[in-house]
Amino acid sequence: MKKKVTIGAFIILIMVLGGYTLLDSIFSFSLKGKDKIETVYNTDYKEPGYEVKLGKKNISSKVQVKGTVNSKKLGSYTLKYKVKYLFLERNLTRTVTVVDKEPPVITLKGSNKMTIKINSTYKEPGYEVKDNVDNDLEVKIEGKVDPKKTGKYVLLYKVKDKSGNENSISREVIVEKSNNSSKGIPVLMYHYFYDEKKPPKGKTLNANYIEIKDLENQLKYLKENGFYFPSWQELYEYAQGKIDLPNKSVVLTSDDGAKSFFTYAVPLANKYQVPITSFFIASRKQEIEKYKSDYVHFESHTYDMHHAGCQGGRGGIFWCIDEKKGIADLKKAISIVGSDYALAYPYGDVNENIKNITKKAGVKMAFTIKNGRVKPGMDLLELPRVRISKGTSLESFKKMVG
Repeated sequence: MKKKVTIGAFIILIMVLGGYTLLDSIFSFSLKGKDKIETVYNTDYKEPGYEVKLGKKNISSKVQVKGTVNSKKLGSYTLKYKVKYLFLERNLTRTVTVVDKEPPVITLKGSNKMTIKINSTYKEPGYEVKDNVDNDLEVKIEGKVDPKKTGKYVLLYKVKDKSGNENSISREVIVEKSNNSSKGIPVLMYHYFYDEKKPPKGKTLNANYIEIKDLENQLKYLKENGFYFPSWQELYEYAQGKIDLPNKSVVLTSDDGAKSFFTYAVPLANKYQVPITSFFIASRKQEIEKYKSDYVHFESHTYDMHHAGCQGGRGGIFWCIDEKKGIADLKKAISIVGSDYALAYPYGDVNENIKNITKKAGVKMAFTIKNGRVKPGMDLLELPRVRISKGTSLESFKKMVG
C-alpha cells in the first residue's frame, strides 16, 4: 500500500513539474526600450513600457513598478519591475539618468559693439549668466583691450556648466582717437508712450507721447549701430572733465515713471538690451521692485514735489519750498531709488534755491528741460537734455544722437 502512495505522489510531482516547465517556457517578460536610458532635466519622464505574455495572452497589467524618476534633480534612478502570475515570478530593472543638455545663456550688459577713446580706461560693463540648473557659474574672458593703442579688439566670454554644456558670446571694442569733448553727450528725454492700435482713452496725445513703433526703431538703431551707453558714474566723470567717452555715446531717460513707460518702454529696453533710466516719482515706489531689470535704472524725480504749489517758474512746488523740507524730500527719494547720481527737476524748474537744496541733499547731477548736450565743464546742477517728441522721424533721431 505504501509503495502505491509513493508511486502516485511521484507521478503527480512529475505532472506538476511538467506543467510548470510548460508554463515557464511560454511565459515572457521584457522591457520596451533600453534598460539604461537618459531623460532631459525638467521634462516629464515618459516610461517606455514593458510587455508580459503567457503564450499569446498579454498580462502586462500584472506588472508592479517600484521607484520614481525626479526629473527636476540630476542623477540616476532605478526602477524595479515585478510580475507574479500563478506560481511564476519575474523581476527586471531599468536605470534612468536625468541629464542636463541645455547650455548656459550669457547676456552682455551694455553693447556688444563698444567704442572707447585712446588713453581712456576700459571698464568692463559686465554680463549675466543664466542656467537651467547651476548657479554662480564662472565666466572666462579671452582677449584684452589695450586703451593706449587704437584698433579693434574682440573679447570672448565663455562659460561651461557642471554638466559640461558650453556657450560663448563676443564683444567688439574699438579704441579710437579722442575728439568727442566738444561735441557733447546727448541725454535723451522721453515722457509717455502709446500704441496707435490702442490709444489711451481720455488723453490728449501731445508732443510728450511717443508711439511705440518709433521707440522700437530708435532702440534698434542704437543697438545695431554700436552705440555706447555710459553709466551715470561715467557721465558724471565725463561732465567733470575726468574722462572722455566714445563718439557714439548716448543716455536714455524717461520722466515721471508713468504706467505707459512700464507697459511699453521697459519691454523694448529689455528686448534690445538698451539701458534706460526712469526719473521716478519715488512716492510710487512699488514699481521699482516689480520692474527690476538689468536695462532699467531708477533716478530721482523727487519724492513728492512733482505738483503745483508756487507762483514762480512753471508753478511747481519745488520753486519755493522750504530748504529743510526740500532736502528731506530729495533724501527720501534717493533712499527709495537707490542712487544719488541724478535728479530731473519737476516741471524743469530751477533757481538758486532749488540748486542749493539739490546740492545739500547730495545729488551729483541735475537735469533741466533745456535743450542741449552734456559737455565737460558745465554746471552739474543745471544740465540740458535732448527732447524726443511725438512724430520724431528716424532720420531726425539719427541727427540728434549722431
